[in-house]
Amino acid sequence: MKLCLTLRAKSVFTMKLQFSLPYRAEWGQTLCVELTLLSGRGREKPVLVPMDTQDGLLWRAEYRVMETGIQQFRYAYAVYAGDEMLRREWTRVPRLFDADAGRDFKMDDFWMDVPSRPWLFDPQFNDAAAPAADAAALHTPVFNQTIVFRVLAPWLEQGQAIALLGTQPPLGDWRQERALRLADTGCGEWRLAISMTALQLPVQYKYVVVDTQTGDIVEWEYGNNRRIEAGSSRIEATTSHALTTICRNDGMFRIENPDDGSSLADMIEAAHERGLTAVDLQTLDEMLQLCPPTADVMAADTEEADVAA
Repeated sequence: MKLCLTLRAKSVFTMKLQFSLPYRAEWGQTLCVELTLLSGRGREKPVLVPMDTQDGLLWRAEYRVMETGIQQFRYAYAVYAGDEMLRREWTRVPRLFDADAGRDFKMDDFWMDVPSRPWLFDPQFNDAAAPAADAAALHTPVFNQTIVFRVLAPWLEQGQAIALLGTQPPLGDWRQERALRLADTGCGEWRLAISMTALQLPVQYKYVVVDTQTGDIVEWEYGNNRRIEAGSSRIEATTSHALTTICRNDGMFRIENPDDGSSLADMIEAAHERGLTAVDLQTLDEMLQLCPPTADVMAADTEEADVAA
């Protein structure tokens, strides 16, 4: 009797993650991506991904996810000397993204230092820093070729939102009435996902604060325009037919005087007005003792003069 065996191919979850970060490390130091893969039932798999640099300034890494059942991934950057972790970036607001089988993710990042006013990211002291009431806000829409803009702005007042304006029609063409509203994902984080199909590099853009009722611009982001260059960008737009998401993690919304009202006395007075307890105030005092930003983080790419505001 002839025995027939049917072999079934095991389905494999394949997702490529590419990371890019400018950082000026000291001799003997290296950067790593502290990646966590999140599956169902709260299961987490930590992965340490070493990064490499060709010029000592721009660090890159790539990791292929082969596990099944991965629903989300989050990550942060850390500095190592051998097996010793020397420094980890600020992670109060995690970089958290939905997984997508068969998709390439290209993460265009900057090192996140402790912000000058870290208490703004604590819902104890700031209602705007509370987690999103709607969990669906974290699920970023995706297209075949997607670019995600991500910025932190925990200081907005009630009735305000973050929007984006830039060159070319897909980014509003600098027309204020066409500003693209970002989604509030909670904890002071705002996101926008658009298709890259109609976007031609290079582009320039800025974040703005808008009135949610009228759509009027309340405040322009301070400083020069943000830019995505053609060819010279750290994360280049793909020309293949692969499903791709490029994530622009832009850090903090830039304001002219980020330290205004940041003294301990000011915050204690505001805390008393909110009826916070002594324990809460001790927590605030501890937050103020966090290390300030350091000078070893490389600045962003040189930007051209502002042409928008």
